[in-house]
Amino acid sequence: MKKSVLSGKTARNLVLLGLSIMSYDVMYLVTVLYVPFQKAFVLTNSQIGHLLAINSGASVACHIISGWLCDRFSPKKCLVVSVLMSSLAAFWMALMPDYSTLKMIFVLLILRDGCCFGFRIKINNENLQERRNFYEK
Repeated sequence: MKKSVLSGKTARNLVLLGLSIMSYDVMYLVTVLYVPFQKAFVLTNSQIGHLLAINSGASVACHIISGWLCDRFSPKKCLVVSVLMSSLAAFWMALMPDYSTLKMIFVLLILRDGCCFGFRIKINNENLQERRNFYEK
C-alpha cells in the first residue's frame, strides 16, 4: 500500500493557503482594473461607483462589529471561515453575474474583510506579546 506524500493536516493547510492567495484581492479588482472590469461585466460608471459605495458603507459597519465578534469567537476558526467565504465569492464572481448579483457579492466580500479585521489585530497583538516575552527573558 502506497503512503500519501502529504498528511491530512498539511494538505488542508496547503488548500487553505491556495484559496486565500487566489481570492483575497478579488474585491479590489474594480479599482485596479477599472476599464476591463467595466467591459467584462457590462457596467456603467455609475454602477461601478455604486458598487464602491456599497463597499465603503458596509466596511465601516463591519469594522465596528468586528470588535464584538473578536471577543465572542476563536480568531483562527473565523479566519478559516473568512477564506472560505472569499473563495466562494471569487468563484461566484468568475461566473460573470449581472449587476444585482455583483452587489450581493460585494457585500459578502466586505463582510469577510471587515468582520475579520478585529481577528487579525487580535492575532497580531498576541504574537507581539509573545515576542516581547521572549526578548525580556
